[in-house]
Amino acid sequence: MKLRTLASAAALSLLAAPAYAVSDTIAISGNQVFTCVINNNEGPAGATVDLGALDGGDGTGILKTSVTASSTAWKDSYCNGNHKITLTSAKGGLTSATALPAGSDAFDSRVNYAATVAEADWGVSTGGLVLTTAGTAGVSASENINNAFRNDGVTGNTLDSTGLKVTVTFAANGVNPLLQGPYTDTLTLELAAQ
Repeated sequence: MKLRTLASAAALSLLAAPAYAVSDTIAISGNQVFTCVINNNEGPAGATVDLGALDGGDGTGILKTSVTASSTAWKDSYCNGNHKITLTSAKGGLTSATALPAGSDAFDSRVNYAATVAEADWGVSTGGLVLTTAGTAGVSASENINNAFRNDGVTGNTLDSTGLKVTVTFAANGVNPLLQGPYTDTLTLELAAQ
């Protein structure tokens, strides 16, 4: 009987003992890489600014007045960290496909311009980021933006604006007529890590 009482007491002590538990921690982490996005609302070919007749259609062939045109805005463009915005002109100005006659200074074959990303459109410095061309191919202008930035073109969000856009202003080129033919340049807008 004593043995039975000891066995019963041992069984009862096992039932009354606190439950055995173990624990460990799980570290949860993640990382987001630096990302900049220019949402191209114009399709895969990019934005196009067509100025039409550079002489304003007056038949003189001389660019007499300033012309201002803007690209269609890239809505919901952003960089999620410190970044640099750069404008680069491939040809250093709007350049004629027709070569100037040898030794000629009676015609112009390039029209210089200023390309601007306005402060209101991307948080650049007062006055905006301005690239001025003067015939040097590959000329660029850039500015560091020391924060993340998003311009979604919706009132009440990052900016009350239509999105990221570039405004191009062509100044009158003087008295020389422009050579006949198409004039082109490629202006590149780049957002990149600092």
